Amino acid sequence: MPTLHQPPPIDPSRAPIEHQLLLTPMVPIRILTEDQDLFTNTYPSWQPPPGRSLFGGILIGASINAAQQTVGPDFYIHHMSCTFRAAPDATKPLFYRVARSSDRRYGAVREVKVEQAGVVFFSAECSFSLATERSSSISHQDKPPLQLNTQALKVPPPPPVADNNEKAFTEQMVLPGFLTWKGLKTTKDDIDPFVWRDYPPTPERTEASCPSTSNVLYSWVRPQGNMSNSRTSHMAVLGCLTDVWVLSRLPEMVINPSSASGDLKIPNTSSEMPFMSTLNHTIWFHDPSVKLDDWLLVKKKSSWAGQGRCLVEQQFWDKQGNLVATCVQEGTFKAKQTKMADKTGQSKI
Repeated sequence: MPTLHQPPPIDPSRAPIEHQLLLTPMVPIRILTEDQDLFTNTYPSWQPPPGRSLFGGILIGASINAAQQTVGPDFYIHHMSCTFRAAPDATKPLFYRVARSSDRRYGAVREVKVEQAGVVFFSAECSFSLATERSSSISHQDKPPLQLNTQALKVPPPPPVADNNEKAFTEQMVLPGFLTWKGLKTTKDDIDPFVWRDYPPTPERTEASCPSTSNVLYSWVRPQGNMSNSRTSHMAVLGCLTDVWVLSRLPEMVINPSSASGDLKIPNTSSEMPFMSTLNHTIWFHDPSVKLDDWLLVKKKSSWAGQGRCLVEQQFWDKQGNLVATCVQEGTFKAKQTKMADKTGQSKI
């Protein structure tokens, strides 16, 4: 059984992705020791058709929900460092154990571990700050391409947000196995819990004497459906979003890929990547008031790939040009070997 308890009815005021990140406190909530709290997934976890396990973004978003429930309402998450250790079983309940590592006047630290049968599959350290903390004398951020004075990086403005009738989703779309992720090969049309407006890859700006070796990817994105008014839920969905379509778009970020041995070449399409998996994932949240019920502009780029690993950096701006989050992900990939016969494999988003 994928949940410990019978899932409650679907809440129409929440977007489909929000349901996947909801957690149920264990009763009693404080167990084992005085500084630990335990939660379990409220709804069954998705197992996307291209993947071999549940989607890692769910673990990130749900961990934010778990950690947030152990700090005061005036605290917001500003940093999260995640490590993916193994792939949990999507057909069994997940347990989120939160350790209260530190509590200070202006901040708090929580360590979250996701377990099944006593085995830790995912861990994250979450740092919180007071939303009312005094402002800094230094204020700076990277500007989005909409405000840059160059035609090469011009990204069209976002399309208008659809009417509520167009955004409304039926209850069956939140059931396990129905709401899936766009991607490789499935037996039915995929429905992504996020709406994407992707733009063609753009070569990264470099000095004239140093040709670019990577592309920059820009997209407008927002969740499907209607988001609730919970600030925690918006931050959790943003955390989940940072893990969507990251490693699988690596081929689009690389220009003239090569390797020292000549045997390994980064494939040109995601379908040629038999295996991709996240190793670690770090997020900096810059704006606790960010709303995920409108468009965000996402910038993706890769600064390095080699030895079977890669780095992908992301930046997220709202429509007003405020930088709301920065993310760096390290992943592992197994590309086709030209001297070996291809083996059938499955990819993970």
